Amino acid sequence: MKAKKTLKDFLKGEKEEETHNDEIEEIIKRMDILEMKVSELEKKIEELREKINEIENVFGRSKEASGKIEQINMLLDKLRNKGYLKESEDLARVKDKDFVADRIKKLGAIEVIGTKDRYLIYPRKWKEFLEKLSSISDSDPSSAAEKIGDLKELFFELLKEGLIYFDAKNRKWKSIS
Repeated sequence: MKAKKTLKDFLKGEKEEETHNDEIEEIIKRMDILEMKVSELEKKIEELREKINEIENVFGRSKEASGKIEQINMLLDKLRNKGYLKESEDLARVKDKDFVADRIKKLGAIEVIGTKDRYLIYPRKWKEFLEKLSSISDSDPSSAAEKIGDLKELFFELLKEGLIYFDAKNRKWKSIS
């Protein structure tokens, strides 16, 4: 059997219920505040992610640029030592051949474009090559190449490409470019 509630018990229950309602409302307010703070934190986290991605992109580009600079420096050393670069051989591992070739040309290299390949030639070596070439009166390519000296490989490359020829009338070797 249930005990009957008295008026005092009834009033006491209403007060407890009001207290519980107040506590629930306070908890709901706190939850709303926490929800707003979590939302703000999510926005800030997303902004940080975007900034991190931007930084990674910039870092990646600078790393790529420094790699290209190293490549260009290595090729410049090879150009000075060998006297010329042949695109199909010396730039074979380079991803952006045109960019690298343009940079090397801006630094003074002479570009000679053949039907099959492109050559970047050290300016002083090119001048020497042309001087020696024009002074040779022997029509035999092998003996002419020997007189050219350290650029005889370039001589044969340019001969294959049709960029140099022997002018029989003037009895001199000439360059098309």
